[in-house]
Amino acid sequence: MTSESLDQRGQIIAALDHLDHVLPGQGPIHEFVHHNTIHGFQHHPFEKGLEEFEALTGIYGYFPESQNRTLYQQGRLTDTDIYASLSHAKELQAEEDVLKAENLTIKRKDIYRIALIHELQTLSVSQLNWQIDELNVLDNVRSGVSEEARTRILSSTPDRHLAVRQLWESILDKLGIELTDLHPENMLDLSEEHARKWIEKINAQSTGKEGVSVHQKVRFAAEAELDELFAQIGDKITLRGFVMALSGIDILYSIRPQLIRICASVMDEGVAAWQLPERNKLGLYAAWRSCAQYDANSFLHDLPEWQKIVSETPEDAVDCIIQQLTNLEIPEEKWEGYLQRLALEIPGWSGLINWRQHNPSYHTDNNAELHLSDYLAIRLTLDRLWLNQACHDHWGIEARL
Repeated sequence: MTSESLDQRGQIIAALDHLDHVLPGQGPIHEFVHHNTIHGFQHHPFEKGLEEFEALTGIYGYFPESQNRTLYQQGRLTDTDIYASLSHAKELQAEEDVLKAENLTIKRKDIYRIALIHELQTLSVSQLNWQIDELNVLDNVRSGVSEEARTRILSSTPDRHLAVRQLWESILDKLGIELTDLHPENMLDLSEEHARKWIEKINAQSTGKEGVSVHQKVRFAAEAELDELFAQIGDKITLRGFVMALSGIDILYSIRPQLIRICASVMDEGVAAWQLPERNKLGLYAAWRSCAQYDANSFLHDLPEWQKIVSETPEDAVDCIIQQLTNLEIPEEKWEGYLQRLALEIPGWSGLINWRQHNPSYHTDNNAELHLSDYLAIRLTLDRLWLNQACHDHWGIEARL
């Protein structure tokens, strides 16, 4: 074994040891419990613990906005709950006045509330024109508006259609916007002045100050975004996330069920219908490696060069990790971050295996030794197989950074 390979092994082992501080059972949530048990909540707020956990794992600790809106409509969340939460977030300055008139005061919290309980979507000009013409949105109050607000709007004038249009025109006036109907069938009826303004606007949008075309701008923006994605690999995403961003294909949908099947067959405590052969004697990685070629589950058989890639895996799990990272061309300085992101893509299983590694005396019906390196070696091998397939299908290339 060369000095270089010894250094690489030491680097991987150190990286795996560091994962003990970020996987479930340790990391931000553990720190939150530890600090608040000893010192009280003021030292490590709950929101801070969830924020740090999300930054590490990508797991969001709250319901999605759509579900919260459903709970609001059901009355399980109320305005009192919303205002209490807003007052807790001091940086939002919820009680600050935005508008103060003789009979009306609007505070920041009133605007926040509207934004929270309604899904405010951005409309393009063409979408707005279509809604104006086909749905008469400037003459009718939308269905999602509360009864209280609807009554207040319609009480301003006897003509219910005029009330909405007056509100719309008032908003345009406040924002200094002139609504121009630019439907294709109306273009021939434009006045000379409107036509000139329209052409100037299109030219300004098409060409910047330096004479850069829209096509060039789009290309520059795409190249900048691609460079940013490359820079994130090993820090914020793995190659799985990179390929998903470019192709829309998430290989984890294929890999996760296989990993669960393999890990559960070793950690089943004697109740699984199928158990990994010789798991007690060989351990997780070596047992999987010995039977992967003969697996009756044919999930590997359609993948390019799967037999060659599996047969070339080293006997040692750490060496396998080095081999796969090298084949994927992940730079060595990114290895530690890459393994952390990889482990945190399925944090539950990673954390469970890590816990069993550090608690070998835990009583089970099998005595299989579990190591995080075994799990990550299998995961990286499966990643390489499925990434190869995705890259072959889309770009005709190997999965290499």
